[in-house]
Amino acid sequence: MQLISRARQSEKPIDLLASFLLTDEYQQRLGKDLPVGLDASILLRSGRSVEPRPGFVRDFIGCYTRTDLVAWSGSFLGEQQPPPFVADMIGTVAEWVGLLVAVENTARADRVFRVIEIGASWGPWAAAAGVAARNLGVHETVLTVVEPVPQLADNAALHLADNGFVGGQAEIVRMAVMPYSVQAQIEIIAHSSFDFGSRARPLYNTMPDVGCEEVKALTMAELLSDRDHQDLAVINIGGGEEDLFDTVDLRDCPLSTVLISTHSQEADFKLWRLFSAAGWRNRVNHPCAVRQDDANPAVLHLLRDGTQLWMRPALPS
Repeated sequence: MQLISRARQSEKPIDLLASFLLTDEYQQRLGKDLPVGLDASILLRSGRSVEPRPGFVRDFIGCYTRTDLVAWSGSFLGEQQPPPFVADMIGTVAEWVGLLVAVENTARADRVFRVIEIGASWGPWAAAAGVAARNLGVHETVLTVVEPVPQLADNAALHLADNGFVGGQAEIVRMAVMPYSVQAQIEIIAHSSFDFGSRARPLYNTMPDVGCEEVKALTMAELLSDRDHQDLAVINIGGGEEDLFDTVDLRDCPLSTVLISTHSQEADFKLWRLFSAAGWRNRVNHPCAVRQDDANPAVLHLLRDGTQLWMRPALPS
Protein backbone atom coordinates (compact mmCIF):
# COMPACT_ATOMS: atom_id res chain seq x y z
CA MET A 1 0.00 0.00 0.00
CA GLN A 2 2.95 2.35 0.59
CA LEU A 3 4.00 1.89 -3.03
CA ILE A 4 0.51 2.83 -4.21
CA SER A 5 0.57 6.00 -2.08
CA ARG A 6 4.00 6.94 -3.40
CA ALA A 7 2.85 6.30 -6.96
CA ARG A 8 -0.08 8.67 -6.61
CA GLN A 9 2.22 11.45 -5.36
CA SER A 10 5.08 10.83 -7.77
CA GLU A 11 5.82 13.09 -10.73
CA LYS A 12 5.76 9.92 -12.83
CA PRO A 13 3.17 7.64 -11.16
CA ILE A 14 3.17 5.35 -14.18
CA ASP A 15 6.74 4.24 -13.39
CA LEU A 16 6.00 3.23 -9.81
CA LEU A 17 2.68 1.63 -10.69
CA ALA A 18 4.38 -0.28 -13.48
CA SER A 19 6.92 -1.67 -11.04
CA PHE A 20 4.10 -2.62 -8.66
CA LEU A 21 2.14 -4.48 -11.34
CA LEU A 22 5.17 -6.65 -12.06
CA THR A 23 5.93 -7.59 -8.46
CA ASP A 24 5.36 -11.08 -7.07
CA GLU A 25 3.21 -9.50 -4.36
CA TYR A 26 0.75 -8.11 -6.90
CA GLN A 27 0.58 -11.33 -8.90
CA GLN A 28 -0.01 -13.39 -5.75
CA ARG A 29 -2.54 -11.09 -4.08
CA LEU A 30 -4.49 -9.28 -6.81
CA GLY A 31 -3.53 -11.14 -9.96
CA LYS A 32 -3.95 -14.60 -8.49
CA ASP A 33 -7.16 -15.29 -10.44
CA LEU A 34 -5.49 -14.79 -13.82
CA PRO A 35 -4.46 -18.09 -15.44
CA VAL A 36 -0.81 -19.13 -15.52
CA GLY A 37 0.93 -17.51 -18.48
CA LEU A 38 -1.36 -14.49 -18.53
CA ASP A 39 -0.40 -11.60 -16.28
CA ALA A 40 -1.14 -7.93 -15.87
CA SER A 41 1.93 -6.82 -17.80
CA ILE A 42 -0.32 -6.40 -20.84
CA LEU A 43 -1.63 -3.27 -19.11
CA LEU A 44 1.83 -1.76 -19.29
CA ARG A 45 2.63 -2.46 -22.91
CA SER A 46 -0.83 -1.23 -23.96
CA GLY A 47 -0.39 2.25 -22.47
CA ARG A 48 -0.30 5.30 -24.78
CA SER A 49 0.23 8.95 -23.88
CA VAL A 50 -2.35 11.41 -25.27
CA GLU A 51 -2.87 15.14 -24.97
CA PRO A 52 -5.46 16.50 -22.51
CA ARG A 53 -8.85 17.84 -23.62
CA PRO A 54 -10.96 20.23 -21.54
CA GLY A 55 -13.90 18.39 -19.97
CA PHE A 56 -12.49 14.92 -20.63
CA VAL A 57 -10.62 12.29 -18.64
CA ARG A 58 -7.95 10.11 -20.27
CA ASP A 59 -7.36 6.49 -19.40
CA PHE A 60 -4.03 4.73 -19.75
CA ILE A 61 -4.59 3.54 -23.35
CA GLY A 62 -5.60 7.02 -24.54
CA CYS A 63 -9.39 6.70 -24.59
CA TYR A 64 -11.25 9.93 -23.79
CA THR A 65 -14.43 10.12 -21.67
CA ARG A 66 -16.54 13.24 -21.19
CA THR A 67 -17.02 14.09 -17.54
CA ASP A 68 -20.71 14.66 -18.36
CA LEU A 69 -21.14 10.97 -19.14
CA VAL A 70 -19.92 9.55 -15.84
CA ALA A 71 -20.81 11.33 -12.61
CA TRP A 72 -17.68 10.30 -10.69
CA SER A 73 -15.24 10.95 -13.55
CA GLY A 74 -14.36 14.42 -12.22
CA SER A 75 -12.07 12.81 -9.66
CA PHE A 76 -9.98 11.48 -12.57
CA LEU A 77 -9.34 14.89 -14.16
CA GLY A 78 -5.77 16.10 -14.50
CA GLU A 79 -3.00 13.66 -15.25
CA GLN A 80 -3.59 10.81 -17.65
CA GLN A 81 -4.64 7.77 -15.64
CA PRO A 82 -2.10 4.99 -15.10
CA PRO A 83 -3.01 1.33 -15.59
CA PRO A 84 -5.38 0.16 -12.86
CA PHE A 85 -3.88 -1.88 -10.06
CA VAL A 86 -7.31 -3.03 -8.81
CA ALA A 87 -9.88 -1.13 -10.89
CA ASP A 88 -10.35 2.20 -12.62
CA MET A 89 -13.29 4.35 -13.69
CA ILE A 90 -14.86 1.72 -15.92
CA GLY A 91 -13.67 -1.70 -14.84
CA THR A 92 -11.45 -4.12 -12.98
CA VAL A 93 -7.99 -5.40 -13.82
CA ALA A 94 -9.56 -8.69 -14.98
CA GLU A 95 -11.86 -6.84 -17.40
CA TRP A 96 -9.05 -4.71 -18.78
CA VAL A 97 -6.71 -7.68 -19.17
CA GLY A 98 -9.47 -9.64 -20.88
CA LEU A 99 -10.23 -6.82 -23.30
CA LEU A 100 -6.60 -6.16 -24.20
CA VAL A 101 -5.78 -9.86 -24.64
CA ALA A 102 -8.79 -10.20 -26.95
CA VAL A 103 -7.70 -7.19 -29.01
CA GLU A 104 -4.09 -8.39 -29.27
CA ASN A 105 -5.25 -11.80 -30.46
CA THR A 106 -7.85 -10.71 -33.02
CA ALA A 107 -7.07 -7.23 -34.36
CA ARG A 108 -5.26 -7.32 -37.71
CA ALA A 109 -4.16 -4.35 -39.82
CA ASP A 110 -5.13 -6.13 -43.06
CA ARG A 111 -8.84 -6.50 -42.26
CA VAL A 112 -11.74 -4.84 -40.49
CA PHE A 113 -11.77 -5.24 -36.70
CA ARG A 114 -15.32 -5.73 -35.41
CA VAL A 115 -16.54 -5.40 -31.83
CA ILE A 116 -20.04 -5.69 -30.37
CA GLU A 117 -20.82 -4.54 -26.82
CA ILE A 118 -24.13 -5.82 -25.44
CA GLY A 119 -25.63 -3.95 -22.50
CA ALA A 120 -23.30 -1.15 -23.49
CA SER A 121 -24.43 1.79 -21.36
CA TRP A 122 -22.23 4.61 -22.73
CA GLY A 123 -20.09 2.13 -24.68
CA PRO A 124 -16.87 2.22 -22.64
CA TRP A 125 -15.57 -1.18 -23.70
CA ALA A 126 -16.41 -0.82 -27.39
CA ALA A 127 -14.56 2.49 -27.49
CA ALA A 128 -11.64 1.08 -25.49
CA ALA A 129 -11.36 -1.90 -27.84
CA GLY A 130 -11.37 0.42 -30.84
CA VAL A 131 -8.69 2.65 -29.33
CA ALA A 132 -6.56 -0.35 -28.32
CA ALA A 133 -6.79 -1.73 -31.86
CA ARG A 134 -5.89 1.65 -33.33
CA ASN A 135 -2.85 1.76 -31.05
CA LEU A 136 -1.77 -1.49 -32.73
CA GLY A 137 -2.09 0.05 -36.19
CA VAL A 138 -5.60 -1.21 -36.98
CA HIS A 139 -7.65 1.62 -38.48
CA GLU A 140 -10.50 -0.25 -40.19
CA THR A 141 -12.92 -0.73 -37.31
CA VAL A 142 -16.64 -1.27 -36.83
CA LEU A 143 -17.88 -0.85 -33.25
CA THR A 144 -21.46 -1.90 -32.44
CA VAL A 145 -23.11 -0.99 -29.15
CA VAL A 146 -26.39 -2.60 -28.12
CA GLU A 147 -28.26 -0.54 -25.53
CA PRO A 148 -32.05 -0.23 -25.04
CA VAL A 149 -32.13 2.88 -22.81
CA PRO A 150 -32.49 5.91 -25.14
CA GLN A 151 -30.32 8.31 -23.12
CA LEU A 152 -27.54 5.75 -22.73
CA ALA A 153 -27.63 4.85 -26.43
CA ASP A 154 -27.24 8.55 -27.25
CA ASN A 155 -24.29 8.76 -24.86
CA ALA A 156 -22.68 5.74 -26.51
CA ALA A 157 -22.88 7.37 -29.94
CA LEU A 158 -21.29 10.52 -28.50
CA HIS A 159 -18.57 8.57 -26.70
CA LEU A 160 -17.60 6.68 -29.85
CA ALA A 161 -17.50 9.91 -31.85
CA ASP A 162 -15.34 11.57 -29.18
CA ASN A 163 -12.78 8.84 -29.79
CA GLY A 164 -12.86 9.12 -33.56
CA PHE A 165 -15.37 6.39 -34.43
CA VAL A 166 -18.05 7.93 -36.63
CA GLY A 167 -20.14 7.05 -39.68
CA GLY A 168 -19.74 3.42 -40.69
CA GLN A 169 -17.33 2.80 -37.82
CA ALA A 170 -20.06 3.19 -35.19
CA GLU A 171 -23.37 1.31 -35.05
CA ILE A 172 -25.98 1.88 -32.33
CA VAL A 173 -28.56 -0.88 -31.82
CA ARG A 174 -31.31 0.46 -29.57
CA MET A 175 -32.63 -2.85 -28.29
CA ALA A 176 -32.38 -5.24 -25.36
CA VAL A 177 -30.94 -8.72 -25.76
CA MET A 178 -32.84 -11.46 -23.93
CA PRO A 179 -32.78 -15.28 -23.79
CA TYR A 180 -36.07 -15.55 -25.70
CA SER A 181 -38.22 -13.48 -28.05
CA VAL A 182 -40.65 -11.41 -26.02
CA GLN A 183 -41.91 -7.89 -25.58
CA ALA A 184 -39.68 -6.25 -22.99
CA GLN A 185 -39.55 -3.45 -20.47
CA ILE A 186 -36.75 -1.79 -18.58
CA GLU A 187 -36.60 0.51 -15.57
CA ILE A 188 -36.53 4.23 -16.37
CA ILE A 189 -33.13 5.52 -15.32
CA ALA A 190 -32.70 8.37 -12.85
CA HIS A 191 -29.88 10.10 -14.75
CA SER A 192 -27.60 8.78 -17.46
CA SER A 193 -24.41 9.92 -15.69
CA PHE A 194 -24.80 7.55 -12.72
CA ASP A 195 -27.65 5.14 -13.55
CA PHE A 196 -26.44 2.81 -16.29
CA GLY A 197 -29.56 0.73 -16.70
CA SER A 198 -30.81 -2.60 -15.41
CA ARG A 199 -31.65 -6.01 -16.79
CA ALA A 200 -34.60 -5.97 -19.20
CA ARG A 201 -37.53 -8.16 -18.26
CA PRO A 202 -40.64 -9.43 -20.06
CA LEU A 203 -43.60 -7.11 -20.56
CA TYR A 204 -46.55 -9.23 -19.46
CA ASN A 205 -49.25 -6.55 -19.68
CA THR A 206 -50.19 -4.13 -22.46
CA MET A 207 -48.52 -1.32 -20.52
CA PRO A 208 -45.11 -1.28 -18.79
CA ASP A 209 -44.96 -1.56 -15.02
CA VAL A 210 -44.78 1.64 -12.99
CA GLY A 211 -41.31 3.13 -13.33
CA CYS A 212 -40.57 1.19 -16.52
CA GLU A 213 -40.65 1.82 -20.25
CA GLU A 214 -41.22 -0.57 -23.12
CA VAL A 215 -38.17 -1.44 -25.23
CA LYS A 216 -37.57 -3.56 -28.29
CA ALA A 217 -35.84 -6.86 -27.65
CA LEU A 218 -34.25 -9.71 -29.56
CA THR A 219 -32.35 -12.90 -28.80
CA MET A 220 -28.61 -13.35 -29.19
CA ALA A 221 -29.20 -15.60 -32.18
CA GLU A 222 -31.36 -12.92 -33.82
CA LEU A 223 -28.75 -10.25 -33.08
CA LEU A 224 -25.95 -12.29 -34.66
CA SER A 225 -27.91 -13.58 -37.66
CA ASP A 226 -26.75 -12.12 -40.99
CA ARG A 227 -24.12 -10.10 -39.11
CA ASP A 228 -20.47 -10.01 -40.17
CA HIS A 229 -18.03 -11.97 -38.04
CA GLN A 230 -17.31 -10.26 -34.71
CA ASP A 231 -13.77 -10.37 -33.37
CA LEU A 232 -14.93 -9.52 -29.86
CA ALA A 233 -18.23 -9.53 -27.99
CA VAL A 234 -18.37 -7.75 -24.61
CA ILE A 235 -21.48 -8.69 -22.65
CA ASN A 236 -22.90 -7.22 -19.43
CA ILE A 237 -26.69 -6.96 -19.18
CA GLY A 238 -26.88 -6.80 -15.39
CA GLY A 239 -27.58 -10.50 -14.83
CA GLY A 240 -28.55 -13.58 -16.81
CA GLU A 241 -25.75 -13.21 -19.36
CA GLU A 242 -25.22 -16.97 -19.33
CA ASP A 243 -28.78 -17.57 -20.57
CA LEU A 244 -28.26 -15.49 -23.71
CA PHE A 245 -26.30 -18.36 -25.26
CA ASP A 246 -29.24 -20.78 -25.00
CA THR A 247 -30.19 -19.75 -28.56
CA VAL A 248 -26.63 -19.82 -29.94
CA ASP A 249 -24.59 -22.70 -31.36
CA LEU A 250 -21.15 -21.86 -29.99
CA ARG A 251 -19.54 -24.27 -32.46
CA ASP A 252 -20.89 -22.27 -35.37
CA CYS A 253 -21.43 -18.62 -34.49
CA PRO A 254 -19.84 -15.40 -35.82
CA LEU A 255 -17.73 -14.74 -32.70
CA SER A 256 -14.00 -15.13 -32.06
CA THR A 257 -13.74 -13.96 -28.45
CA VAL A 258 -16.29 -13.29 -25.71
CA LEU A 259 -15.61 -11.12 -22.65
CA ILE A 260 -18.55 -11.63 -20.34
CA SER A 261 -19.63 -10.48 -16.88
CA THR A 262 -21.29 -12.84 -14.41
CA HIS A 263 -23.50 -12.10 -11.43
CA SER A 264 -23.84 -15.47 -9.69
CA GLN A 265 -21.79 -18.57 -9.02
CA GLU A 266 -24.32 -20.55 -11.03
CA ALA A 267 -23.62 -18.29 -14.01
CA ASP A 268 -19.88 -18.84 -13.66
CA PHE A 269 -20.28 -22.62 -13.84
CA LYS A 270 -22.89 -22.59 -16.63
CA LEU A 271 -20.60 -20.56 -18.88
CA TRP A 272 -17.71 -22.91 -18.15
CA ARG A 273 -19.87 -25.87 -19.18
CA LEU A 274 -21.24 -24.20 -22.33
CA PHE A 275 -18.00 -22.83 -23.74
CA SER A 276 -15.87 -25.82 -22.75
CA ALA A 277 -18.28 -28.26 -24.37
CA ALA A 278 -18.05 -26.22 -27.59
CA GLY A 279 -14.24 -26.36 -27.57
CA TRP A 280 -13.53 -22.77 -26.55
CA ARG A 281 -10.52 -21.91 -24.38
CA ASN A 282 -10.72 -19.83 -21.23
CA ARG A 283 -8.12 -17.07 -20.97
CA VAL A 284 -9.39 -15.03 -18.00
CA ASN A 285 -11.41 -16.37 -15.09
CA HIS A 286 -12.26 -14.01 -12.23
CA PRO A 287 -15.27 -15.56 -10.44
CA CYS A 288 -17.90 -13.42 -8.80
CA ALA A 289 -17.56 -13.09 -5.04
CA VAL A 290 -20.40 -13.58 -2.56
CA ARG A 291 -20.90 -13.52 1.18
CA GLN A 292 -23.62 -14.63 3.56
CA ASP A 293 -25.94 -12.14 5.15
CA ASP A 294 -25.04 -11.40 8.77
CA ALA A 295 -28.57 -12.03 10.02
CA ASN A 296 -29.69 -14.81 7.67
CA PRO A 297 -27.03 -17.20 6.30
CA ALA A 298 -29.46 -18.38 3.60
CA VAL A 299 -29.28 -14.92 1.99
CA LEU A 300 -26.24 -14.31 -0.21
CA HIS A 301 -24.90 -10.91 -1.25
CA LEU A 302 -22.93 -10.32 -4.45
CA LEU A 303 -19.72 -8.48 -3.57
CA ARG A 304 -18.07 -8.47 -6.99
CA ASP A 305 -19.14 -9.28 -10.54
CA GLY A 306 -17.26 -12.07 -12.25
CA THR A 307 -15.33 -11.80 -15.51
CA GLN A 308 -14.56 -14.49 -18.07
CA LEU A 309 -12.74 -14.30 -21.41
CA TRP A 310 -13.34 -17.11 -23.89
CA MET A 311 -11.56 -17.69 -27.21
CA ARG A 312 -12.29 -20.03 -30.06
CA PRO A 313 -9.34 -22.35 -30.66
CA ALA A 314 -9.03 -21.38 -34.32
CA LEU A 315 -9.63 -17.72 -35.13
CA PRO A 316 -10.82 -16.80 -38.64
CA SER A 317 -8.18 -15.40 -40.95
